[in-house]
Amino acid sequence: FWSIGGMWNIKQEEFMFAMPEVNDMRLKVSYGTTGNSSIDNYLALGLISSGAVYDEINGTVIGNPANPDLTWEVVKSFNLGLSTRLHNRMNFEIEYYNRITDNMLMSIPYSATTGYSSGWGNVGKMRNRGVDFQFSYDLFQSDRAVWTVYGNVSYNKSKILELYGSTTEYTVGNIGVVHAVDHRFGEFKMVEF
Repeated sequence: FWSIGGMWNIKQEEFMFAMPEVNDMRLKVSYGTTGNSSIDNYLALGLISSGAVYDEINGTVIGNPANPDLTWEVVKSFNLGLSTRLHNRMNFEIEYYNRITDNMLMSIPYSATTGYSSGWGNVGKMRNRGVDFQFSYDLFQSDRAVWTVYGNVSYNKSKILELYGSTTEYTVGNIGVVHAVDHRFGEFKMVEF
């Protein structure tokens, strides 16, 4: 996994010298990849479990189906942000992000003939886009204490771009959560009354 980023300290530019009320202003940009392996260890292996009883005899069974192709989920992330401090009291920060998740780790339904209801796989691609806005204001400042008020607002929109094979939609269990191409991740599909 890798990343690259840069920051432009706009306050250090000559055209900003005439604006003493602006204490700091920075433009940031970054792009990179991160990995996610947030599933249980050894799920790629067909592990054996004990405790199965057949004809009153204890035995062993394959506890989970093997998936030798299971790998890390990869998130490709682009961020662009602007932060500023005004009058040595107010801080503003706004950041746009676009994240593409490849090889998305998901539990997928199996045919009942396999003996398993589901298993883990790298089966999807999803996009998350959004904007984060943060604000803080120092109500009180002294040599010994600072009293600051913070606030933030975020907007995020996720969209599933691909699912496994030629699947365009599937429902998880009996809880009504639906994963569908061109829809948000984890939408609920309910019966209308």
